[in-house]
Amino acid sequence: MYVSLPIMRYFLPHVQYIHFVYYIVFMRLLCDKYCSNTDITAAYSIIVKFIEQFETLYGKKNMTFNLHSHLHLPQQVQR
Repeated sequence: MYVSLPIMRYFLPHVQYIHFVYYIVFMRLLCDKYCSNTDITAAYSIIVKFIEQFETLYGKKNMTFNLHSHLHLPQQVQR
């Protein structure tokens, strides 16, 4: 997660790179050992934004159940 951001900046178009950043921040917030309720709320907002932009960037055919399941990760972390 840490190394991918500076590297992918050179390989992805700007719009896809920013979209990728959303995903990395979402995962980083939820993987933190001391994840607070504020972090969980922020992570949920980020993943919603990520999913809203996904179809435009990658097409509806790539919107799978796996993508949808990310919406449930913040709640699982909270539990």
